[in-house]
Amino acid sequence: MGVTIYGPEVREPILSRLASGESLRAICRSDGMPTETLVRQWVMDDEAFASQYARARSMGIDALAERGMEVAADKTRDPNDRRVELDAIKWFASKMKPDKYGDRQILAGDKDAPLGIEFVVSTVKRD
Repeated sequence: MGVTIYGPEVREPILSRLASGESLRAICRSDGMPTETLVRQWVMDDEAFASQYARARSMGIDALAERGMEVAADKTRDPNDRRVELDAIKWFASKMKPDKYGDRQILAGDKDAPLGIEFVVSTVKRD
């Protein structure tokens, strides 16, 4: 049976492991850990834990991105295996933190063709 106790002895390892880049799913499969559903319920019920959880998740995404650099540099592994893992890491990080790891998209003009906004007001006569 899983853990149901909601105390620092359970919360702190979860937050620490999340911050190191481990998934909640993997954490909750470990012996002595609560179910994913229970942890998500704690996040919904406790604002302080929700804030800590969000911060740990954010740090975990950064840790995962750093892991991507290690994967890319590991010449002992098959190149295709490295590419697949790195692509998965890049995709996940870009979706979870698009402002930091997503493709930069800027809507802008240039000096010869600046962007502008044009408003057209028309009146329609109705019978």
